[in-house]
Amino acid sequence: MDAKIVDPSYKKYLDLFTVLNGAIYCLLGVFIYGWKFGFVWHDAGKPFFQEWPTEFNGYLNMIVTTYFVLGVFMITAGRDGCEKHKSLLAFNMWGANLGHNVGMIWSFATMGYNAPYHWPYPNVPANISPIGDISALGLLFCIDLFLFKKVFGTFI
Repeated sequence: MDAKIVDPSYKKYLDLFTVLNGAIYCLLGVFIYGWKFGFVWHDAGKPFFQEWPTEFNGYLNMIVTTYFVLGVFMITAGRDGCEKHKSLLAFNMWGANLGHNVGMIWSFATMGYNAPYHWPYPNVPANISPIGDISALGLLFCIDLFLFKKVFGTFI
């Protein structure tokens, strides 16, 4: 059953952003193991595609694979019409974006940071920089939350 749309003028933006969000998830592996800077929590080698092979991490591979699969579903949902996939969008917003971000912040605060990438200041991890994964997921969450509320009139 399709979800009730409160404000149809924002639906096209939510559909488009859902496809964009899915594409970002599908390309996450490139950012993590190519770009590295701001997206890895271990020493994966020199950032910005300077060094191959990359040092891989088993847990990170699991996260990349999970987000890739979620990305495929998000692209499908955006192309199919978001009103048909409200629960997937809610999971993406609250689980994949906010929940994962809270988990990363908690891990950073309690376990530390092992990657050699710091920016712009020494001892400040690249992950919390404006182009890091914590900032990126926070931005995705805020945009999702805004569009979701506009389209469906609720946060869940």
